[in-house]
Amino acid sequence: MQKGMVSKGMELFEKVLKKDPKNADALANIGSVQAREGNINEAIKYLNDALKLNPDQDVALTNLGKIYFSLGAFEGALPFIKKALFHNPDDFSLRYLLTFIYFKEGAMDKAIAQQLMLLGTNLNSSLLDNVNLMLSEIYLMKKEYSKCIRYASKVIKSNNESLEAYIILGIAYNKSGDSSKTIDSWEKAIKLME
Repeated sequence: MQKGMVSKGMELFEKVLKKDPKNADALANIGSVQAREGNINEAIKYLNDALKLNPDQDVALTNLGKIYFSLGAFEGALPFIKKALFHNPDDFSLRYLLTFIYFKEGAMDKAIAQQLMLLGTNLNSSLLDNVNLMLSEIYLMKKEYSKCIRYASKVIKSNNESLEAYIILGIAYNKSGDSSKTIDSWEKAIKLME
């Protein structure tokens, strides 16, 4: 957002607050702007104030979840992300953050469930590749190599220049004992790195 637009937006939200100090939407939007400007403590204050007035204010829930996630406070982010997803179940970025939190916690089945929910939405090819790549990584961690291969292969079918997919595919083939496909995948990965 351009500086001028940010200033105009802040002015508008502050005018709304002067007329109605209990306007949760204005508080949440000021918090959102503060977060984008890097004023994290101010953002958290405004977003929490918005939630005190309206515990279901989705802009506040979403932004608090993203802020705590970006700070590495995954346990703090989790309740906000879950509640925001309740209101916006098709929000790709929130579902992806939730997947990552579950992945970091070792809750692989929960991570898989989140990614499979995303497959049921209308994704562009780039986002679809991200979901399939994440699923391949999770299945690799779970040592379910055939499923890993299936999802990594979908990425390569869509984008035959995906270095990550070839590397994951090579590891999965290696772990499953298919040396010729391992070599083929890694040779393709090496060519992409040249």
